[in-house]
Amino acid sequence: MTTLIERLQPLCSQQPESRTAQPFAINTKRKLVFCPRGGKRVVVATDGFILVGVASEDEAPRAPMELMDTSIASWMLEEMPKDPVVTVLPILLQWAGESKWFAPCGACDGTGRVRLCAKCAGEGEVECECDSCGDLHIADCDDCGGKKTTPGKSDPCGNCAGTGKTSELTTPGIPGLVADVIVDKRRLARMLSTVDRLCVERKLSRTCLAWRGRLQDALYIGGTGWRALVMRLIPAELALADNAESKFVP
Repeated sequence: MTTLIERLQPLCSQQPESRTAQPFAINTKRKLVFCPRGGKRVVVATDGFILVGVASEDEAPRAPMELMDTSIASWMLEEMPKDPVVTVLPILLQWAGESKWFAPCGACDGTGRVRLCAKCAGEGEVECECDSCGDLHIADCDDCGGKKTTPGKSDPCGNCAGTGKTSELTTPGIPGLVADVIVDKRRLARMLSTVDRLCVERKLSRTCLAWRGRLQDALYIGGTGWRALVMRLIPAELALADNAESKFVP
């Protein structure tokens, strides 16, 4: 069976130098309300937009950190409200849509390295003499397509920070409304697909609760043995259409 660390790894930051590039363990000073046996240790994975914590007394990726008075502490210890949205993971996941993961970066062809385009000298544009009118004008460089770089071995790719991988999550989000919080449905789907597999593998209940948390008005979702957070999608607030598909109804 896939280990907890392996299962959570894809939810971590894709920046190799980041402190959150791998799951980490946290020890709490008081029992966690979502732990089945009132445990005090949780393994956490986050990329800065989504955060998942799974109760685990026997799996720790590295030396656990003591839980301090931080945003993670607030998220981990916050009590659930009296009237959360109650549903099951497969139904919420079906509404959220297909889970999007990382693909090779188009700017560096997945190599993580680029070099300045020789034709445009890294400008992304060249002077072009139009055949039809004979006039000089500025156009995107044919060699690099206006990207200023081409795949090579010179510098780390700025588009993927040298990882060689990018995601649709770098584009504007797909807004969805859950428990009065507007979130990116693609990020929500990535998180839910991971948690649902964990619940099946560990024979945990797939029933979950969703509510608007106090931490930055984020979406909180929790179940037996786990808790997750998805940051709200601020740019989508004005763009969210009044359409039945945009709002989750359990």
